Amino acid sequence: MKWFFSIAVFFVFSITVVYPLRAQEVGYATCDLCGMCQKNGIVAPTPQSWEKCRQCLYPDDTTGDPMYTLAVDPDTNVAPTQYPGHLYTMIGCIQSNIGFTDDGAATSVVNLILSYIFKFAGGLAFLYLLYGSYIILTSRSEPEKLDYGKRIVWSAIVGLLFCLFAVFIVNLLATGILKLPGFSAGPTPTP
Repeated sequence: MKWFFSIAVFFVFSITVVYPLRAQEVGYATCDLCGMCQKNGIVAPTPQSWEKCRQCLYPDDTTGDPMYTLAVDPDTNVAPTQYPGHLYTMIGCIQSNIGFTDDGAATSVVNLILSYIFKFAGGLAFLYLLYGSYIILTSRSEPEKLDYGKRIVWSAIVGLLFCLFAVFIVNLLATGILKLPGFSAGPTPTP
């Protein structure tokens, strides 16, 4: 009987005293979403883009402490989750505050992709315009170089006009003809 009573006392003691103390310990995840890892409480060198990634995915963290993104909540046993609608990529922080189940989600993604494509194409056309101007200025009246520079400048202007008209045509098709939600410049009509 003493044996049974000792086991019961030990069981009650461990449940009421030891387990709550153990539950309050702060644990740490192995790695966070930005690629910063730790092993046995020692933080490995942070990746080069970790600070920008942390600002993108964990905007609530104002401490700047690398262990914040690794700290596991003792109550839920879950590491900090990323901010909804934020994704860190090689080109920077992409913010899409709309979920794929919401109305107009596909057009939001299409608009995001098209905006990056048109920005890249416009920048490339500007660089070609500068390059063609440089060729013309350094041609020293050589007809071949002068003609080559003029072709580059005209190609850059045509490419820039093509990008501008492509934006216009995509918006015209999406809003005027297909009437896709999310592309309209004004408020969306309610049924």
